[in-house]
Amino acid sequence: MDHRSHSITTLAALTGVLAYLTPIGWVLAFVIHIVRKEEYAAFHLRQAGGIYLTLALLLFLSTIPYMGWLLWLMGLILCFFLWVVGFMGAVQSYRTIIPYFGPYFQSWFNISRLFGGYSDED
Repeated sequence: MDHRSHSITTLAALTGVLAYLTPIGWVLAFVIHIVRKEEYAAFHLRQAGGIYLTLALLLFLSTIPYMGWLLWLMGLILCFFLWVVGFMGAVQSYRTIIPYFGPYFQSWFNISRLFGGYSDED
């Protein structure tokens, strides 16, 4: 599901792309998002954050003897595919929900109800 975001600001677009670059980029994007809350940036923060947390879980599972390296390898390939889909969506200013995991990431990491709404409701 792709939704073209026509009304996003340059800062929101930059924040969306920055979230995917590295985990440090995600932290910087999160700090920018705290200062200026926008739904587009929050969408990509949830997607990229979910991918990074999945990688952290896979790293933990890789310590399982004998099967851990296989889980890590398959999960790494899957996460790379999800990362490419999300990153390309952010670069093109789309709200691309990553396959299968995207809806879960959007609901699990939706903390806007804790901090209030956003300045640009879409």
